[in-house]
Amino acid sequence: MLMDDTFTLGGKFVPQPMIYKYKTWTLYRKDVRPLFGEAEKVYFFAKRKTKGAEPSDLPSDYEVHVDSKSDLPVLVKRASKVLSATTASTFFQEMQPILYQWDKSSR
Repeated sequence: MLMDDTFTLGGKFVPQPMIYKYKTWTLYRKDVRPLFGEAEKVYFFAKRKTKGAEPSDLPSDYEVHVDSKSDLPVLVKRASKVLSATTASTFFQEMQPILYQWDKSSR
């Protein structure tokens, strides 16, 4: 993440927004309204300024991976590292009938 220099506006320092760059690629954000549903934010990398989009910082729940074939940066949602107790118990409750059926068939 890069922080651009601050500039003065009427004698006051105004910080510039954070902009994420990967090599020569800049991360942009664009608000898109689908045909049905609510407006969504779309993030993408581009080398040039794109109409209707603004440079953006890296979202907190995403990380950048590089595609091995094309060598292009791609945003990927971070996996949660901690499995909560409620999620684990729900998982095992849903799996219990399957495990029971498997146990009966193996006898």
